[in-house]
Formats: sequence, C-alpha cells, structure tokens
Amino acid sequence: MNDCEREALNIIQGYPMMDAAFRGYIIYICNKVPEDEREWYDLFKIVSERNAEQLARVECWLSKAANIVGLNAEQFAQQFDFRTLRTDDPEKLYDVLAEPLVVIDLHQIGFGSIKKLPEAKTSEGSRKVAEFTAILGGHKFAIEVKTRRPEKAILEIGRMSDEEAVEAVISGRTLLGEPTKAYWWWYKCKDDIIRKIEEKNRRVIEQLDNTCKDESADRKMLVIYSRRHSYSWRMGSGDYLSVLKCVKSKENEIDYLGYKAGFDEKTVIYPSLPSRNTPH
Repeated sequence: MNDCEREALNIIQGYPMMDAAFRGYIIYICNKVPEDEREWYDLFKIVSERNAEQLARVECWLSKAANIVGLNAEQFAQQFDFRTLRTDDPEKLYDVLAEPLVVIDLHQIGFGSIKKLPEAKTSEGSRKVAEFTAILGGHKFAIEVKTRRPEKAILEIGRMSDEEAVEAVISGRTLLGEPTKAYWWWYKCKDDIIRKIEEKNRRVIEQLDNTCKDESADRKMLVIYSRRHSYSWRMGSGDYLSVLKCVKSKENEIDYLGYKAGFDEKTVIYPSLPSRNTPH
C-alpha cells in the first residue's frame, strides 16, 4: 500500500457508507492514475483535501438512499454498481451517483416501497430491466435512470493539446453553436433525451416493458440526470419542464419523464404525478 492510498483510506474510514462505496475507487486512483491527473477525480480531491463539509454531504446522500431502499452499506455499494467507478473516466462518478440522488428525490416526492432491481437472469442470459420499482397513488412504477453529459466535450477539450483540440473541432466532437445562450441548451437537452430513448434499439423501452411484466408495474418512468457545469446554469426547472413536455408529446411509450440537474435541484417530472391517495 503506497502513501497516497494509506492516507486516503484512513480518511474515508470515518464515513461508513463512503468506505463501502469508494474504497475500491480510491485504491484504483492511487495505483492507476498518474499523480498529476488525480485532481480530475472530484471524489479523490475532496478526500485528499480533507474537505469535511463535502465528505459529510456525500455520506449523508449515500446513507439516505441506502435507508430508503433498505440496504446496508455493503449491499448498497454492490447493488448500485460502485465497482464500475474503477475506470480512467473521471466523470463516471456522476453517472453512478445519479441513482442514489434520484432515489432521495423520489422518496421526497412521495414514492414508497422503492426497490433497486437486480439484473434479471434467464436461461438465455441476462434480461434488461429498469433500475427501480416504486409505489405512488396506488400505482406501481417501473423507473429507469439515464445520465447525459452535455458538457463532456468542454471538459475534454481542456485536457487536450492544441493539435488534439483542432482535430476535435474538425471531427465535430466539440460543442458548436452558442452554448452561452439558454436556447442552445434547451435544444441540446431535448435532442439528448430523444437520443437516450432511441439509442441501442430503444433499449430503455425494452427495460421498462420487461419490468412492467416481471414486477406487475403499470406505469413507466424515465428520469434523466445531468451534472451542472458552467453555462448549463442558464437552464432552470421551468426550462427542463418545457423540454420534457416537448419530448413527451412525441413519446407515448413512456408515461412519465423526469429530469434532475445536478445535486441540489429537485427532479422535475411531466406530466403531473398521481397523489399519494389516488386509488388504483
């Protein structure tokens, strides 16, 4: 065990949920990521800086989500796929955190019996299912969470050489247009949600359909999560809601669409959800 690993692991030992979820991630960063690149990994940065406020904040999120779905720390880390963090992609952290954050929002909205679904196995192999089921207003929801990275190209461009940046612009991998304008983000958000539904032969529809059959759910919901960065702050809850209305008008196979932007903004959902007391 090197000094980097020893120090970081000693710090997270004081946070049981983080220790279970991020121990393997910390070991990976300390042993596989060059020292001058570790600052790109936000979790490692708050650990190495001993940022008590942020550490407590993340611990609180994980604890809340685990309590809601009824899992202990080790079960939570396993079922929410924290092992997938061991990658050279620093932004993967936010893909994995999306599900616990959405669970907390769903619970606050009024959903009960939120259950994290394991991968379904069949004689032919694995069967694609949604992330969760949950109950609201006498209805059982199949709920899938997808992440989008609207500023991935901006983040990447800062790490490129001049030659790589030019090549990225030529190949169309950078964000073109007017990202300083709110309308640009609105259209990009709409296009990205539609792409999430259409990609991989509409896998999200398959996941929701399979879950409705397997779990006797009668409502389908897709929630999109994106991290907040720079100009995307020009989009607010009302903007995301109008995007969802636009997408929903063309998409009838999903009953509800949700969007969560960053850690602190609540998930917006369209159309309006049934009340807790709505009879089945």
